[in-house]
Amino acid sequence: MRSLHYAGESVVVSADTCDAVFRYAQALADAGRSDIVTIPILVEGRREFSNMLLGPASLLFCTPAPDSDIDMEDPAMLEQLRERTAALGPQMAFAGGQDEQSRDARSADINQSDFL
Repeated sequence: MRSLHYAGESVVVSADTCDAVFRYAQALADAGRSDIVTIPILVEGRREFSNMLLGPASLLFCTPAPDSDIDMEDPAMLEQLRERTAALGPQMAFAGGQDEQSRDARSADINQSDFL
């Protein structure tokens, strides 16, 4: 799970959702465009949905969040974000690597250090 920080607010999302939103936001920024996406979020132990406006000026960051027993995966939404990202054309590599193993390794580094 990740806390996705956006517009001064924080929402809990799956790691895959956080990654897909970041990639799409980067593609939109590279293209100088904006779009609205709807993503599943965790609210008081329940799965809800949130709309986000992404564009060139979006400021996003993710931090680790406690795991939940609630299924936050949404394969259809992830595929839609990936298709939208691909439709914007070739993108620069996402910082730190593109594959799930690299993302998990970066998360483990963050979790292990706990900002000592």
